Formats: sequence, C-alpha cells, structure tokens
Amino acid sequence: MENRFRLFYLLLVLAVSKFALASPTTDLAWQHIHKKDFNSAETVLSTWLKENPHDRNARFLYARTLSWNTHYQRALDEYNRLIESQADNTDYLTGKATVLNWQNDKAAAITVLDLIRNISPGNKPAWELELSITNSEERFNKKHQTLRHEYFLQFLEHYQPPTRIKPPIKKKSYLLVARTYEKLDINSENWESSLVELGTEIKTVNVNASIENSQRFGFSDNQFRIGATTPVTTNINMKSALTTSSDNSLYAKWSFSAGAESKMNTINSLTYQWIHRQYENDSVDTNSIRFSRYMGRFLPSVTGNITAINNNDITLSYSASLSWFIDDNNFVRASASQGKEGEYINNALKIHNIEFIGIDGRWNFMPDWNLVYAIGHQKQGTVYIKDGIFFGLQYRF
Repeated sequence: MENRFRLFYLLLVLAVSKFALASPTTDLAWQHIHKKDFNSAETVLSTWLKENPHDRNARFLYARTLSWNTHYQRALDEYNRLIESQADNTDYLTGKATVLNWQNDKAAAITVLDLIRNISPGNKPAWELELSITNSEERFNKKHQTLRHEYFLQFLEHYQPPTRIKPPIKKKSYLLVARTYEKLDINSENWESSLVELGTEIKTVNVNASIENSQRFGFSDNQFRIGATTPVTTNINMKSALTTSSDNSLYAKWSFSAGAESKMNTINSLTYQWIHRQYENDSVDTNSIRFSRYMGRFLPSVTGNITAINNNDITLSYSASLSWFIDDNNFVRASASQGKEGEYINNALKIHNIEFIGIDGRWNFMPDWNLVYAIGHQKQGTVYIKDGIFFGLQYRF
C-alpha cells in the first residue's frame, strides 16, 4: 500500500508538470527522469539554469529531480530560492515540506504545511501529508487529533489515515546475463559467447564488472573486465575500464581504456575515448570521437575511429546510429559502420575491411526487468560474412 500511494503521488506530480513544462530542456530532462537517470536530468537542468536563472519552471523541476535523487539539502536550497520569488506558491511549499519529511525533519515539515493550509484551506494534499506525518509519531498525537477533526469539517467526509509518503528508493544496481550466437557463411562452427555483468553505484561513481566467455574457430577464451564512470563536473564524466583474458587466444592479454563525455549544452554531447590493447606480439591503440544530439525522443550519433597498429599502420573506421526512445523505459537503435578493423585469432592479428548494420534495444517487460537484444549482419572483408543475435536479461535492484 505504501508503495502504491508513493507511486501515485510521484506519477501525479510527473503528469501535471509534464504538460506545464514544454521546452527542449525540460523535455530532455523528462526523458532522463522517465529512465530513472536522475544524474543526467540534474546535469541538463543545472546547465540550463546557469544561463537562464529566472526560469522558475525549470528550477521547480530541478528541485524535484534533486529530491528524487535523494539530494535533499540541494533540493531544499532550490525550493527556498523558488519560495523567495513567490512566497505563496503552494506547489513550491508542498515540495519543500515533502523533502523535509523525507529528511526526517518532521517538525519543520509540519510548520510549512500549516502555512500552506493558511494560504489555501482547501489544499487537500497538504492536509493529508500533514495528517500522515502527525500520525507517524506519538509526539504529534495531540496535533493529529486536532487535524482529524478539522479535516472532517473541511471536507465533510470520514477520515481514513493516509499512508505515509516515503522518499523514492533509487535502484542503483543491476545484474545482466546474456548470450550471443553468430552464424558464418563458411564451413565453420557457429560462434557463441556468454556474458555476466554486475553494476552498482558507489556514492557518485558507477562501477561494473563482467566476465565473458567466447568460442570461435575451435578456440575458447575468457575476458574479465572492470569499469567505472565518475562525474568530474556537472557537465563532464570520466570513463575508464581494464580487461584481461585467461588464454589470450581470442581476446587481448590486457587492455585499458579512458575517456570523457562532455555535455556541450542541453542537447549536444561530445565523447572521446582512447583504448590500448596488448596482444601476444602486437599492440593496438584506438582513438575515437563521438558526437550526439538530442532531437526530441530521437538521438542521432556519429563516431570516427583512428587506430594505430604497433605504432605504425594507421586504419580508419566510422559509424552512425539513430536511437528512438519509445517511452519511459524502452528504446530501439539502428546503427551502421564501415572501415578497417583488427581481428585476433590464436595469436594472429589480421586487418579486414568491415561493413556492419544492426539493430539493438531494450524492452522493459516487467518492473525492474529488461530484455536487452541486438541483431547484426557483418561482412568481414573477403573472409566471411556473419549474422548474429544477442539477447540478455537485466534485473535492477
């Protein structure tokens, strides 16, 4: 019951505000909020507010986003700025009271709610939130009894204690289990891969670790990977990853990647990544740059890669993709790439001209459960053509 009431309250706020705020900035922020990516929503809104500090609608959404992301003190600071500009706005005051309650400062929350009821005696949500708070602790019993009587007189209906509103629980971890099957047009056994990945958030850092087993051309190898994404500023995230393999027959002995994603403004982003792969007798360094631009629910991206093999041979490749965010939790992406890439099989690194097209996406078929999937067609020079399918289950907790 508590979860249903909390969800109803959150959805009601989302629905009312969604139609009140119609701008590219808030639309983009809502896309992140619907995906429960509150950090990205915060970044979009804070960037906008630096250039548009008097946009109260954006600041109101920013304050709520901070509270949903459990950044309570920062949310209170934003609510106080809003209330300074419009002291009798009951939406701002209710938001502040809710955050104070989630901070367990119930006495301060009651003081704000009393003010709301003085401004707007018929404000039923304020009444019910105050009844919920005073019903939660014995020290407020007398206040609660008085409110019950006044509530009955105000709304002429029987009082039923409302469920206490609790802060939303942000699910910070996930587990992904996936399989890949690839069929070649040459006389060879099908390729198979298995992946298990675990990710979580530690303070502000997202970390993940995975193990993947691949079987190709009669060889089997395991790759172990650990990665992290760290926010440096509100607009820049640093990304890094380290891998190693058990047999070196299909994967690099080890690899390291580092890069940064910069949100240039509310709709554009630029990402740079450097990857070093160390094989038995070869080393490969790749530098890539990706540019992305939000266009409503669509996100087109282009990527260019420059690869140096043994600090000598230079190869180029490029790719493009178009993502469509269908609704809150589901998306589909089409992608294509072309250029020269290396393939490592049994201590031999070979360079091929590749052409690839594919579709991937995510389907949220149950609360906390996602199906991730991909299909692709790739031409590996004149050596072979392969068709592959990837699918996995992701559970968030």
